[in-house]
Amino acid sequence: MRGHGRSTNPDEQKDFKHEQSAMDLLELMKVLKIDKAKAIGHSSGGITILYASSIAPDKFEAIVPVASQSYFSEPVRKWIKSGIWEQYFDETELDSLHGRKKSEVLKKQFYGFGDLQGDPALTNDRLLKITARTLVVHGDNDFIPVSQALEIYQNIQGDRIWISPNTRRMPQYGPGNDTDFVRRTMDFLEGKGW
Repeated sequence: MRGHGRSTNPDEQKDFKHEQSAMDLLELMKVLKIDKAKAIGHSSGGITILYASSIAPDKFEAIVPVASQSYFSEPVRKWIKSGIWEQYFDETELDSLHGRKKSEVLKKQFYGFGDLQGDPALTNDRLLKITARTLVVHGDNDFIPVSQALEIYQNIQGDRIWISPNTRRMPQYGPGNDTDFVRRTMDFLEGKGW
């Protein structure tokens, strides 16, 4: 995604837009000549693959949005604005992944989600356009309500949901969760038992 890792963010945009990120992903797939993909995305990455697979349903065979949401609810906006989330991020790690300048831009963009309107805006009619096999993964103690994961699940045809027990924002981490996450997602992506 723009501004993450080794990528550049040419315009150092004030707001990170998930729909633009989806368009970037689709353009990258075009350049790399990837006709159809299976994709996993966490948080903004999950929102991005939901957008991309609703814009170009024929480009995705299977998707796994993890800890994603279809819109920023008021409790989520309040949580973002509170700054509590900073305790979950190691600034040294952020700087080592993205560099100091980019990590500051990313933090400002994240704070901006507290006021950003119109993105994400994955309405039910938009989610209904997704044809990829979908496994929605969410932690049962995430600050994003499980009801959002259920809403995404209910509006995508032929999908599955896994509410990971005793997990928070990153249901793929933690003792035993990592192994369970890998097993479940790999089985799903390979079409085993689905």
